[in-house]
Amino acid sequence: MSTGISRGLALPHGKVKDVRSLLVAMGISKRGIDYQSLDGEPVYVVIMVLAETGNPGPHIETLAEISRLFSLPGFMARLRQAGTAAEVMEIIRQEE
Repeated sequence: MSTGISRGLALPHGKVKDVRSLLVAMGISKRGIDYQSLDGEPVYVVIMVLAETGNPGPHIETLAEISRLFSLPGFMARLRQAGTAAEVMEIIRQEE
């Protein structure tokens, strides 16, 4: 099943034996990626979440926070307009 969940967001995630703490990476595409998303639309933001096995709390909390952020009106548009990683981080911090 595709991890392109909808509205331009892909959220590949999983648990890895050798991961000792939560790892999160984000990529933003200005043009969009054909990701075979569930809604058939291009993906503009990919967030990969890797967590340690045996400790589901941080993994689930992170997925919930990502869901919350992307449900905010205008959040995706602001991320797509960001020009630098520092701007992306500031957009996220403003919503904490």
